Amino acid sequence: MERIELNAFIRAKGKSASRGLKREQKIPGILYGPKREPLPIAVDAKEFSKAIRTGAGWNALIYLNVEGGEKVVTRIADYQADVITRNITHVDFHALDLSKKIKVEVPIRLIGTPEGVKKGGILEQIARTVELKCLPVNIPEHIDIDVTSLDVGKSIHIRDVSLPEAVELVGDDNFVVASIVQPTQEMEVPSAAPAPSEVPVVGEEAKAAEEEAASESSENG
Repeated sequence: MERIELNAFIRAKGKSASRGLKREQKIPGILYGPKREPLPIAVDAKEFSKAIRTGAGWNALIYLNVEGGEKVVTRIADYQADVITRNITHVDFHALDLSKKIKVEVPIRLIGTPEGVKKGGILEQIARTVELKCLPVNIPEHIDIDVTSLDVGKSIHIRDVSLPEAVELVGDDNFVVASIVQPTQEMEVPSAAPAPSEVPVVGEEAKAAEEEAASESSENG
């Protein structure tokens, strides 16, 4: 996984301090973790934006260079964003112990064009993430699943997927990741019924024919 470094500044608390951070285009945050007191910090907004735009996304390991010389390996535990602009307004950095496994949600990517799609089926991706457990340095950016051999009516379960080494699945291994389904067939619309005047009444045609034949016989006689 790519190594991402970010400078962190110790910040003061209070409204005036928050306004100052906004003018300086810094994001307030908190650094916390096992055996350490929570520390109010701030990071540069542009640098932070670059950090989360890597392939690892929110699972990226961020090496914080804390003001004063401390270096801490962290992961983003939570964040807040403006409801209108979606700009990040606060970040929680969780200090990690690189020797202990953690649980993470990792994106699932489907690779290839399924055989069933070539036959007219539709690919449905049921699960888009999977929960894994591993050491922080072993967090995969994503789990790739080859679906080229998937046929109509068939499914891939997470238990069928080969995970990277040193990574284990958390929870149920029986859930469906993707399947190929038949497209929904449109119901045929029945043709319009004929108007009442166009519908022959049973027996009328035969009766009319008999009357016409009797009339012709009388005239000939």
